[in-house]
Amino acid sequence: MSTPPKYTLVSHTLCPYVQRAVITLKEKGISYERIDVDLANKPEWFNQRSPLGKVPLLIVDDEHVLFESNVITEYLNEITPGNLHDPSPLIKAKHRAWIEYGSGILNNIGGLYSAKDQQTFEEQKDTLLIKLQNIEAHLQTSHATENTTDSYFSGPDFHLIDAAYGPIFRYFNVFKQCMYLDLLSHFPRLKAWNNALQQRLSIINAVNKEYPLQLKTFIQNKRSYLGNLK
Repeated sequence: MSTPPKYTLVSHTLCPYVQRAVITLKEKGISYERIDVDLANKPEWFNQRSPLGKVPLLIVDDEHVLFESNVITEYLNEITPGNLHDPSPLIKAKHRAWIEYGSGILNNIGGLYSAKDQQTFEEQKDTLLIKLQNIEAHLQTSHATENTTDSYFSGPDFHLIDAAYGPIFRYFNVFKQCMYLDLLSHFPRLKAWNNALQQRLSIINAVNKEYPLQLKTFIQNKRSYLGNLK
């Protein structure tokens, strides 16, 4: 019987792309070691192994380095039993497109919490709300029933797209809890999807218990408009 590969996840405590990888590792029941790095003071070994200077990295057997969260999650899905993709090639392709859409949302979220003044903040918020409305409209047309309870992106089954959006919703939950900014207030299907995701153990355990405070502190230290909301 062959020895299972050794997996090392190089990460940062607040990185949403790391969370995608962690959620997939947990969904697949894969044992791994985690090493958090300080991206403001990157160790030399990290610079040598990360072509983009970013996390996550997945190091396989201390030798092979994978980077980019989508590549890592796809690899983990392929090498283990079970499938976190829909079996339909068309639906799988649509999921992958919406995952890429989610990466754009993460960029907008970064713009939102970095905005220094109200005008820039409102512009970033409007952009986010338009994108959220697009997803809400997709869920409205793609779900066959009006029952949105305990439903993921495409129904009762958890897929890689749900792993990708779990960290996005976590941002929104912290914004609501700590800064009184509720970006989901007018989107019932997004709220239902969020509720289902936040009850899943892989998503709950993708961050430590101090994550909300750590994120709040990170945003406040940027001296941004959002960080000053009370």
